[in-house]
Amino acid sequence: MIIRSYRWQALSLLRNVVEPTTTRLRAAAGLREGLTVEDVAMFLRMTKATDTPEQRRKALDVILAGMLDRPSTGRARGVIGSARA
Repeated sequence: MIIRSYRWQALSLLRNVVEPTTTRLRAAAGLREGLTVEDVAMFLRMTKATDTPEQRRKALDVILAGMLDRPSTGRARGVIGSARA
């Protein structure tokens, strides 16, 4: 039960932080339709499972490129930094 409580708190935090951004990106046609906050949470957990910072950067590049509605034109940080919100 404690684990469930922590998971709920983490998901609630993600909703409060990530959902407004994803909503703006989706409204600007910048985010793939159908992605949920739960999907983003899963993607974040996947990147945390990497062994090195380089693997984490590569994983983020692939995940973020797949989340965007348009083809990626650069590394993940550049794509996110240039997203129209």
